[in-house]
Amino acid sequence: MKTLILLVALSFLSMSYTVTASSNAQVRHVYDFNFDWKFHLGDVESAFLPNGITPNNPAWKTVRVPHDWSAYLPYTQTKSASSTGFKAGGIGWYRKQFKLSQDELNKVIWLEFDGIYNNSQIWINGHFAGQRPSGYSSFAINVSEHAVAGENLVAVRVDRTAYNDARWYTGSGIYRDVRLVKTNANHIAHWGVQILTPDVSDKKAKLAINTQLNISPASSSNLYLDINILDNAGKVVAKSSQRIKGKGRLAIDSEISIKRPLLWTLQSANLYSAEVVLRENRYPLDNTQHTFGIRSINFDPNKGFFLNGVQTKIKGVNLHHDAGVVGAAVPKEIWRYRLQKLQSIGVNAIRLSHNPHSPDLLDLADEMGLLVMAEMFDDWLKPKDKSVVFLSDNAGKGDAVKSYTEHFSEWAETDLSDLVRRDFNHPSVIMWSIGNEIEWTYPYYQKSLVYAPGDSDYHKAPPLYLPQEIKEKFNKNKGSEPDQLALTAQFLAKVIKKIDTSRPVTSGLVIPSVSYVSGYTDALDVVGFNYRRKEYDIAHQTYPNKPIIGSENWGTWPEWQAALERSLFRAFLFGQVLHTKVKRARGLVKA
Repeated sequence: MKTLILLVALSFLSMSYTVTASSNAQVRHVYDFNFDWKFHLGDVESAFLPNGITPNNPAWKTVRVPHDWSAYLPYTQTKSASSTGFKAGGIGWYRKQFKLSQDELNKVIWLEFDGIYNNSQIWINGHFAGQRPSGYSSFAINVSEHAVAGENLVAVRVDRTAYNDARWYTGSGIYRDVRLVKTNANHIAHWGVQILTPDVSDKKAKLAINTQLNISPASSSNLYLDINILDNAGKVVAKSSQRIKGKGRLAIDSEISIKRPLLWTLQSANLYSAEVVLRENRYPLDNTQHTFGIRSINFDPNKGFFLNGVQTKIKGVNLHHDAGVVGAAVPKEIWRYRLQKLQSIGVNAIRLSHNPHSPDLLDLADEMGLLVMAEMFDDWLKPKDKSVVFLSDNAGKGDAVKSYTEHFSEWAETDLSDLVRRDFNHPSVIMWSIGNEIEWTYPYYQKSLVYAPGDSDYHKAPPLYLPQEIKEKFNKNKGSEPDQLALTAQFLAKVIKKIDTSRPVTSGLVIPSVSYVSGYTDALDVVGFNYRRKEYDIAHQTYPNKPIIGSENWGTWPEWQAALERSLFRAFLFGQVLHTKVKRARGLVKA
């Protein structure tokens, strides 16, 4: 009997060494930080200081974020423009107090901002803690360094005085969710888990999981990393456990196999979750959970796009980050409603025009079975024209049109890297796009088009694909300096490939015949054609090794007919994305 009791005890002790986040108290605490912010429209010089404003000042309104202050303002012709919806920008301040105990000062604490538009600066207890010029990027701010026991203050200054800084409505303020995260000194890094499915079949799937850890130099040597794979019902279907060796910033690779996996498809968007637990002996130190799907993707220049080995035609639309009169602070259920409407007319893909979107939208695409082209930039080093009185007047000038191009050289790598890390585990994401119609900002691209004698208008006849002749004309127009567009594209592609080699890099091109010879398309795995359906055949004939997608097109029958014929019969074009109102696309996407 004593032997039996001892065996049972040893068995229980052994089992307890592999812990799960669901069976233990959560050691990482993530708090909804959206409530009870104080907001002031207009600059306040000392608002970053804990005592920098008068208590109960009526000029500071209590708001809940996500909050888009421009959406609440009236339409105006003063300090506004047609490009951004005749809504004012300005400067806004947000302040929020929160308490920390003395024990919590031993924790690692950070704030996660899903998006602040734009030029945000953040202070913790009067200490400058970080900034982000991009209005679309998600980012984390270290709180631990400046935290105190008792009352703490986070202050956020948002500078959108450049009210005509984009070609669409942007919104202003902390327009996406905010979270406060507390965990231990030994912890899983922010966006520190990347899940790949390199080998997929109906019988078996192999997962390759990379986990980034931060391990204190004073840590014990008895650290372990456990990963538990759960199905939709919460049942553990596979697991792994390994001992951690080393200190500092570590990257741990794990391989896990799942028998008879449920694949993520457009018809059945099956999802799994990975519980990742860092523990010391039996005691968990940090735990995170990550949703993912098991699927394979392949792009063939002659046969098109394959999802799980099945040839799949992309029928997509472009979506911007706002929701009309709702503004940029879009509730998740509005996104769900919009996606349901799009699916009801046959849409199976969305291009996120032309910057990172809300994590809520990506989560819904995973759940609902929609393919996603995730995009980072509309401008690189040179800005596009902005409109003032009516769309396409291109009359914007001066400080009002200052945009992200002012910060591109300093921040592009960080913002693009963060996009890929943030959205890495979404099975819906099948392509990373580094830009949209960038050639317009380099006039020598358009000047280098070659037409047949007597033709000089794309709407009458497409340009010719004569590589040598185009190259000579391009070099003459460009001059002796290197082509900054091609160099930038190659740099951005390398930034992505450093993090993710499982998905192709693409971009929406408007002058593809020149971009093929300039070196621009050398950076792309898939070439996006914007409004260039007449060039599909000659482009594929001239450059047969590059997959093509219609990345942005008018909502007309000829556009869809061109994509349909080339995605079914010749199959080298695997689909297209419409840039149009849903109601205009109603009869087209079903075709």
